[in-house]
Amino acid sequence: MQRNIYLEGELGNKFGSKMSYNAPTVADVMKLLDVNNEEFRPYLIQAHEKGIGFHIDVAGERLEYDEEILLPLNEGDITITPVPAGSKGGG
Repeated sequence: MQRNIYLEGELGNKFGSKMSYNAPTVADVMKLLDVNNEEFRPYLIQAHEKGIGFHIDVAGERLEYDEEILLPLNEGDITITPVPAGSKGGG
C-alpha cells in the first residue's frame, strides 16, 4: 500500500520531511530509508548513542511495542519523530 511518510525535527531536516513509499510495515519503511540514504543508518546509531529515541505513529496512533514495526499495516500515514531521552514519554 502506498503511504505518506513524515519525518519530523532533525530527522526531516536531514532526510526530507515527506515522502511516499509502497511499504506494508514500518520495518519496510526503515529499510527503504536506509537504502535510499547512506547516512540514515549512521544517523540512527549516533542518535541512539546520544540518548535520542523515536516515536512512530501510524494513522495517528503511536506504536507502543518494538514488535509492532513488523506487523502489516492496513492503512494510514507513518510519522517518525526524534525524542530526546528524558522528555515526556521519551522513546
